Amino acid sequence: MRFYPKTGLFFMVLLLLGTRAYGDKINIPPCAFHPASDLDSRYLMNDAEYITGSSALYAPVCLPDGAIIKNMKAMVVDASLGWLDIVLYRVNMYTKAQEMIFWVGTHYSPDSSDIRPLIASSVSPPSLRLVNNGACQYYIWYFSGGSNLRLHGITIEYK
Repeated sequence: MRFYPKTGLFFMVLLLLGTRAYGDKINIPPCAFHPASDLDSRYLMNDAEYITGSSALYAPVCLPDGAIIKNMKAMVVDASLGWLDIVLYRVNMYTKAQEMIFWVGTHYSPDSSDIRPLIASSVSPPSLRLVNNGACQYYIWYFSGGSNLRLHGITIEYK
């Protein structure tokens, strides 16, 4: 067998570029969120979405078809007696069924004025974590009850 150094190196580079040892991520900034109604009290300032009362906000999420969603991390501040929930849903476009993929919240955590991560591992079966853009739409909902709440962004990791 004859070895061709230049050809072998070329295919080795292609092999290394085509494989990854890490997953992909998508970030959802605070400015991507929309109020669910005109009654929601919020304002956007610099890098955070400030919640001044009970609110429901949502943002569409665009993930690649066929990807498997691994986890979700939200960077938040909860310096109040209130609470916040962040939920990743998928909605079937044909049946309108809503299915929860991830949930994180501050119901049982101490209040703090520091930015902190809320990390969710999957609460759903693996079949829900498989992105199916042909039949489903994906949204993040942000629910809150109280003031002094801030959302600094959300990261969704997938492979």
